[in-house]
Amino acid sequence: MRYKPLVIGALVGAGSLAMAVPASALSVSLSGAGKAQTWNSRTKAEITDTSLDGNAVAVQYYRKASPSKLRTIWVKTGVHTSNSSGSGSYIKKIRVREQQTGGDRYSGWKS
Repeated sequence: MRYKPLVIGALVGAGSLAMAVPASALSVSLSGAGKAQTWNSRTKAEITDTSLDGNAVAVQYYRKASPSKLRTIWVKTGVHTSNSSGSGSYIKKIRVREQQTGGDRYSGWKS
């Protein structure tokens, strides 16, 4: 069967291509507070305030190039407003933080 090497080559090529595709974007929400997401091949993070409560919200994240440095981007301008990070290395994980009197609230980490 002369088609067998062609089929095997196509499968190997498809597997290599699948490994080269970057990971999909991350998205995480904190009920009654905000939503965070990554974009641009997970090199930027964004936070959106989704509540009228007047509390500031932030996206917290770690980048591949500095895995022990917690980074935070705040949005303090009210409901339906957003703020985003600049471009950088691949973002490993994100979470939402809501600033509250008496103690902040956090979503779980998404990676």
